[in-house]
Amino acid sequence: MMSKKKKAGKKKTTLKQRKKKKTVKRRSSTATPKRAKNDAPGLKRSRVRWIFLIAWNIFGALGVFFSLWVVFNPNIFVYTSHTLDPNNPVFTPFVTRNQGYLAIYDVKFEWAIKHLRTDSGINIIGLGEYENRFSETNQIARVIAPGEEYSVRPSLSRLKYNKFENMDIAIVVSFRPFKLWPWRYMRLRRFVTKEGKDGQCYWFPMPIKK
Repeated sequence: MMSKKKKAGKKKTTLKQRKKKKTVKRRSSTATPKRAKNDAPGLKRSRVRWIFLIAWNIFGALGVFFSLWVVFNPNIFVYTSHTLDPNNPVFTPFVTRNQGYLAIYDVKFEWAIKHLRTDSGINIIGLGEYENRFSETNQIARVIAPGEEYSVRPSLSRLKYNKFENMDIAIVVSFRPFKLWPWRYMRLRRFVTKEGKDGQCYWFPMPIKK
């Protein structure tokens, strides 16, 4: 038989062990929120990384789209060359230059008149905003490669016995960006004549809406 002292000692030890377990559990329960607080900066960093990656992908896609647009978008520049007759501006060739990165095909040229006046007092007023257009079948360029130019003369140059003093016309350039492309692209460039100090008329490019 065990003595009463030994039994009391065992009971004390068990009570002490239970108290230790309770204190350990309490410490563990109080320690968990500290870990959660420590993990909060990590979550913020991961969110910042995701936002940065999404923004980077968006900017990358925009950059690819812009570069493709620059390469495949046709860039046509139209300007006037040296006049063949200083007394009559209709004898001035108009030059079309392909400033794009790709060739253009089946290039056609049309002329549209908004206002025209001769020295004999004849006034011609076009219908609408450069709607009355006319062209010649021989003024067609099959291919204009990048950097190449093609010159055309206004169809009004046939009226060589009339001197045109005041003109407001537009040259309409239509083309295909690819050889077998079914749709045509169009560019409209406006030019007006103004008299210089020497009494001669010169061509000046102007915006369409002005």
